[in-house]
Amino acid sequence: MILNIYLDVDGVLKGCASPKEDIEEFLEFCLDNCAVYWLTTYCRGGVNYAPRALSEEFNEGLIGRLSKSVNQTDRISSKLEAIDFNTPFVWFDDNIAQYERDELKSVELRIVFSGSIGTIRSRLGIC
Repeated sequence: MILNIYLDVDGVLKGCASPKEDIEEFLEFCLDNCAVYWLTTYCRGGVNYAPRALSEEFNEGLIGRLSKSVNQTDRISSKLEAIDFNTPFVWFDDNIAQYERDELKSVELRIVFSGSIGTIRSRLGIC
């Protein structure tokens, strides 16, 4: 079964403490091995600005691949509305609201990782 990866942009892929090279390697791994979804305010209502928001952070080739390969999500309020709970997933977000944390706990899901992309990569064995 393929793992779903849900990505926020600000504070996770952009404007975080992780070295750019770690984030690029992480993204390439995810694109090669997982089903990847945007879960960010840059992607709502059928409009996807996430690649544009990252265009100054990463090279053109990676931005093109993100544009073509990362799936869009949509939601009304909570980001949890866009997550498929029937498929194993990892959600990368720097600011999970308390009510979202509470809901994850109520369905017996744990928030396992926090920290930089480099730290998370090493915990997941993505080196």
